[in-house]
Amino acid sequence: MLSLESSHSRMSKLAKDELIYGKRTSLEQMLTHIDRVTVDQVSTVGHELFGMTPLAITGLGPLSARALHGYR
Repeated sequence: MLSLESSHSRMSKLAKDELIYGKRTSLEQMLTHIDRVTVDQVSTVGHELFGMTPLAITGLGPLSARALHGYR
């Protein structure tokens, strides 16, 4: 959302919307699509892109080892 504050970024988004969707999409529509993404979908894409090789996870904020258990 912060990237849309400059005129150049806003015009770039409008052009991409027109080319990809054939119409202008609102910020609310973009956020709705983002909010629909599930943890399982992200995990599936991650496995497809990176396989099962060990990866490092960096967390910002109060995270416990237990909170990251599902990512092993």
